[in-house]
Amino acid sequence: MPWLKCKKFFVVLVFIGINGFALGGADGFYHIAAPAVLPHSAYQIYGQLGWHRTANQVYEGSQIPWLSGVRLGFNNFSEFSVDYGNKVSLGAKFQLMAEAGWAPQWSFGMRGIFDSPEAHLHSVASADISSYENEVFTALGKSFATGTSLVGGISILPQRDDGKAQPYIGISQNIGTKLSVVYDAYRRDQAFHHNLGIQYVLREVFTLGFGLTELPRYFYQDGELGFYMRATDKEFYDGHDAPGLWFSLSLTGFMSEKAQLKTAERIRVLDEKSQKQQSEMELLAERLDRAEMQIAEMRGESPDVVSAKEKQAEELLNAIVKGFQAVNWDARSNKMRQDSLLALGEPAFRMLPRVALKESSANIYRETAIRIMANSRQERFVEPLVQVIALENLPIQREALLALAKIGGEKAIQHLSLLRNTVPLELKDLTEELWQTLNKSSDSQKIPPLPAIQ
Repeated sequence: MPWLKCKKFFVVLVFIGINGFALGGADGFYHIAAPAVLPHSAYQIYGQLGWHRTANQVYEGSQIPWLSGVRLGFNNFSEFSVDYGNKVSLGAKFQLMAEAGWAPQWSFGMRGIFDSPEAHLHSVASADISSYENEVFTALGKSFATGTSLVGGISILPQRDDGKAQPYIGISQNIGTKLSVVYDAYRRDQAFHHNLGIQYVLREVFTLGFGLTELPRYFYQDGELGFYMRATDKEFYDGHDAPGLWFSLSLTGFMSEKAQLKTAERIRVLDEKSQKQQSEMELLAERLDRAEMQIAEMRGESPDVVSAKEKQAEELLNAIVKGFQAVNWDARSNKMRQDSLLALGEPAFRMLPRVALKESSANIYRETAIRIMANSRQERFVEPLVQVIALENLPIQREALLALAKIGGEKAIQHLSLLRNTVPLELKDLTEELWQTLNKSSDSQKIPPLPAIQ
């Protein structure tokens, strides 16, 4: 019967609430509100179980507060929540800006409408509960290739702290693929409060967490260092002061199977994330390389000094050329050397165009540098290759044209279109053919592979 199904759902919801999930919600933090929102049509059933000792006019001794609720995501930029602890409370969050490149994610919202989950979870005396209601917040968040996520924001309780904006921060660090350490700190009543925990995530559906609340209170009370699970001479007024524990659990799913990401879409999302992380790593490598050059200059070395990585890149290029020239040529070994060369990042990316453009270098070195640039498929090499094509050396120009086509992309197509009218007569047919092929399809895989070096 329908009412039995509803009853079963309510029992499941209460069970999950007893097992708990953090007040921070889908973000994974214990207390603070981060900018993340659930995807469209996604729902999350969650809850939290806590423990601490208090002594106010309502709660005295050990307290085990719990909270349960559900969140719903809409249109990939908004999230609405219903919580139940002492009473029903509502919340909403809206994403103003998605994370892209170095730009952070940005959201704002409200929670604790009609009742305060925070007050309930911290065993706040009934006379003070209303002052914790109707919280307004805004948050910024940024994730990094190292598995680190940073959150910062401000929170306003209109009837508490004189209605002033109070700051908060959060840090999450992945440990492997399923575990993460989470820390958050927020300001209430002229004092900062610190929480620490660890969370386990299974297939982005099931999240289990455990942690400590009011972390400093475990180690410092009444001016003395030690380890404390309760007050040294008196009970704490509420959970904002007392050392405590929290346990959390959440289950996430989609209301419609059509809204779930298919395998191909998930691969695309992961691929975009991988490319983003690769770009960040390349940028860090470039900064490191520049720092090395600055240190060399500060030591009084020549401004044209070649960094250690550039020397390594040149050594690898020499080894690749020798590999091509060897009687017992080993394609696999040369491929490994090429991958190692490109893995050096910025030093290699500077060295390859320099070799290709150096007219006094032997053709074998210039051709090898050009083909490594082509195999990298990096758009940054389009301009240097166009400069190579402008030189008067037909074999080198031919290699550069093929490399330009193999890299592909909008810039390569534009340059090939212009080069049709400027290349030597012997290369016009090749240039026209490459341009036609790229113009028909943006898939650079259709470009014929580069011929083996003779």
